[in-house]
Amino acid sequence: MGGEAVIDGSINWPIGRSKYGFGKFGVTVDGKEALTEFKLIKKYKRNGKKYSLLEINLKTGRTHQIRVHLSYLKWPLVGDKLYGGEANILFRPFLQAFYLKIKDPVFGKEKDFEIGLADDLKEHLELYEEE
Repeated sequence: MGGEAVIDGSINWPIGRSKYGFGKFGVTVDGKEALTEFKLIKKYKRNGKKYSLLEINLKTGRTHQIRVHLSYLKWPLVGDKLYGGEANILFRPFLQAFYLKIKDPVFGKEKDFEIGLADDLKEHLELYEEE
C-alpha cells in the first residue's frame, strides 16, 4: 500500500494535585482517572530538535490533562513553561480546541463548533520545517 503509517495511542494515567508545585497537577497514584487519546498529524524539525503536531481527544476532563499527560511522556507542549515546554517566541502553550460538541442545557440538543488553527499558532508553525 505504501504511505506513512498513522501513529496514534492513548494515555491512561490518573491525575492529581502536584506535591512539587502550587497550582500544578501531575500523574499520581491517588489521582483521578484520566484518559487522553492522541493521533500524530505531522512531524516537524527546528534547530536539530523534532516536534509533532498532535490531535488530542479527551475522554475525561481533568485540569491541565493534556499538558500533564504529554509532559509525563517527556513531550511537553511548545511554549508551556509550567510543564517543561521550552521558552520561545510563542507566549502561550501551543494548544487549541478546534472542535467541541456540547449538549445545549436549555433545549437538550447537541451542538458542534469547529474552527481553524489560530493565527498566532499558524505563524509559529512557519518557523519549523516539515519532516
